[in-house]
Amino acid sequence: MKIRLKPLRDQTMVITGATSAVGASLARKAARRGARLVLAAPDDDALRDLTGELERHGAQAVAVSADLSDLADLRRIVDAALERFGSFDSWVNIPVASLGGAPAEASLADQRRLFDSSYWSVVHGSLAAAPHLKLHGGALVNIGGVPGTRAGPALATVSASRQAVKGFTHALRMELEQEKVPVSVTLITPSTVDAPRAQDIESSGARSAYLADLVAETVLHACQHPLRDLNVGPGGGRIALLGHLAPRLSGRRVPLAAARRAASGEPRPGAAHEEQSGIAVDAGERDGSPRHAVYAVAAHHPLLAAGAVVGLGLLAWHLLGASPRRTD
Repeated sequence: MKIRLKPLRDQTMVITGATSAVGASLARKAARRGARLVLAAPDDDALRDLTGELERHGAQAVAVSADLSDLADLRRIVDAALERFGSFDSWVNIPVASLGGAPAEASLADQRRLFDSSYWSVVHGSLAAAPHLKLHGGALVNIGGVPGTRAGPALATVSASRQAVKGFTHALRMELEQEKVPVSVTLITPSTVDAPRAQDIESSGARSAYLADLVAETVLHACQHPLRDLNVGPGGGRIALLGHLAPRLSGRRVPLAAARRAASGEPRPGAAHEEQSGIAVDAGERDGSPRHAVYAVAAHHPLLAAGAVVGLGLLAWHLLGASPRRTD
C-alpha cells in the first residue's frame, strides 16, 4: 500500500520526550508550521512551561505527563490525542537518558533505568501508536544514536540500548511492510545531542542547540516523506562507515571521542544521566546557515547526495583522464 503523509499544517503530531533538547526544538518548529501537538514527558513543570509557551504563540497543544517507560502511560497519551484532536498523524519517540562507563562501573539498577528510559520508552511508544497508525496511516519516527551503529568501550550500556532501538525499529518496519499498512517507520541516528538549559547555554549550548535543531528538522522531514534510516550531524555517518571498513581503527577512535565527551562534561563513567529539569531554551531558527543546508540535503535526500558524490568522482576522473599527456 502506498504511504501518503500529510503536510505539517494538516497534521497532529505526538512527541514523547518533548522537553529534551530535540523534543523542544521539534515542538517549536512543528508549531510554527501549523501542526497540532500532543507533548509528553515525565517533567510536569517543564512540560507545562513548554505547552504554555507554544499556546501563547497561537499553537494548539496538549500536555500529558507520563512515565515513558510505562506502557499504560503511553496508551494514556494515545487517549489524550484522540480526545483532543480525534486522531494523530505522526508519532515521534525521543529517549531522554544516557549512561557512561563500562558495565562493571555502573550499577545494575542504573543500567536497567537506562534501558527503561532509552529502549523501553521507544518500544512502548511504538506499540501504543501502531494500532492507530495501521488503521489511518502516518509516520512513526524513532530517535537512536551513533552508539547504536558503532559501540564504544566507554559507552557500553548506551551502545546496547541504542542497538536494541535500531533492531526493534527495523523489525517493526518489516512487520508493518508485510502487513501492507500505510505506515512509514524511520530511524534517525544523530550525533551526540546534549540538552542545553538556560543556565549553561552560553558556555556549551550553542553546538548542542545547533545539532538539536538539525535533528528536529530531519524529524519534520521524515513526518512528511516516507524514509527509512537517516544519519544526522557531523561524525555519525563517518563513524558507522569507519566501523565497517576499518573496525580496529574505529575501536581506537571511538574511545577517544568518548574521552572528549567526558572532558566536556557529559556523563561520568558509571553514572546515570537523566535530562536536567526545565525545558531546553529556544535557540531560534538555524535553517539558513550554509552548514545546516549541506547536512539537511544529505540527510533528507540521500540519493541526491550519493549522486552528487558519484558525479564529483566522474568529473574528477574525466579531468584527470583528459589532462594533457606528454609524448616525449
